[in-house]
Amino acid sequence: MIDADRRAKTVMATSTHVELGVLDHRVLLRRHALERSGAVLFSLGEVPPRCALRVAPGADLPVLDLVAVDVSCAHRADRVRGIVRMTGTVDVHLGPIRDDLAEHLAVSDGTPVGRLTPSRVSLEWRIETTDGRPTYQVVEPQDYVAARIDPLGGWEDRWMAHLDEGHRELVRALASRHLPLGPDARARPVLADTRGVVVRVEQDGRVQDVRVPFPHVVGCGCKAVQALSALLHT
Repeated sequence: MIDADRRAKTVMATSTHVELGVLDHRVLLRRHALERSGAVLFSLGEVPPRCALRVAPGADLPVLDLVAVDVSCAHRADRVRGIVRMTGTVDVHLGPIRDDLAEHLAVSDGTPVGRLTPSRVSLEWRIETTDGRPTYQVVEPQDYVAARIDPLGGWEDRWMAHLDEGHRELVRALASRHLPLGPDARARPVLADTRGVVVRVEQDGRVQDVRVPFPHVVGCGCKAVQALSALLHT
């Protein structure tokens, strides 16, 4: 798997489905935030009481599990693109909280903020796999901490949904340059990153992901749109 550390950190930063707890006693967090190091911030008011009571300054740090799911906003059956599983110690974030962060986490009433520092990270990824089977990879914590979030993270999914809803013929044309497509083949965009767009092709009872590389690595959404336009006009 390419850049599993970067992919895991991107999923962690952009996921809207994050569960925290122990074993099968997890709760869905309404909001979370990511520090530059990759530590996860959240309101302790959302944590199960049996866990929250153990998170206090000076107390032994409890170990909790966190699961973040990358759910595509595109309307299709296979909407889950990846899952990050993380285990780490939880402490109380000390010091002032920025107003924008407090508003995002809904802790303006003084509810303490918890921080999970990862000690074990793994990634299950369902894009560009062999035989359509998810790939599993353990990500070293130091690699996860050092990784950068993909510049298109949090934006590309909406772009993929836009292409899927309004530009399927263009997507099909792009995929056909890299894979022969039959008349009944179905091509739908599933992912974009700094290197290109991934199109999922369904034909002859098989599912195959095809990467359509950009002419060059891009660093933002505007550059991605320009790169895609360049491919279409080549």
